Amino acid sequence: MLWFLMIHIAALLFWCASILYIPAVIAFNHGKDKALTAPGERGSMARFIFTNIASPAALLAIAAGTIVFLIDYTVEPWLVVKLTLVSALVVLHTLMGLFLIKIDNNPNQPVFLHCCLFALALVILMAVIITTVLAKPEWGVSI
Repeated sequence: MLWFLMIHIAALLFWCASILYIPAVIAFNHGKDKALTAPGERGSMARFIFTNIASPAALLAIAAGTIVFLIDYTVEPWLVVKLTLVSALVVLHTLMGLFLIKIDNNPNQPVFLHCCLFALALVILMAVIITTVLAKPEWGVSI
């Protein structure tokens, strides 16, 4: 189980770092003539990071976390809260993908405020998830 937990944590680090980096890349490069692009790619660097780093890391983190749950079979209230918060993180991840498609189709729209809101929401959500996992609070409810 320890190996799957290590894979889960490593994938989470890659996932969280990459989706925190994407709004910064969008805000910095959007509307510039020489937007950063990955070698051999037609899309933006933000889209490359989203497609090739963030999404696979998210899938790996979720798969490894599911395996840890199935092996350890921990069913406690803090875990239910954590899974709910991670579901919200998945929703933000999906919204970021839709936002990338939207700005690729309409490159002249302002994006700085949206990027700041994405980053703020991600930081708050990640902080709450980390606090919940490390504190493992007991709410007096047993399942």
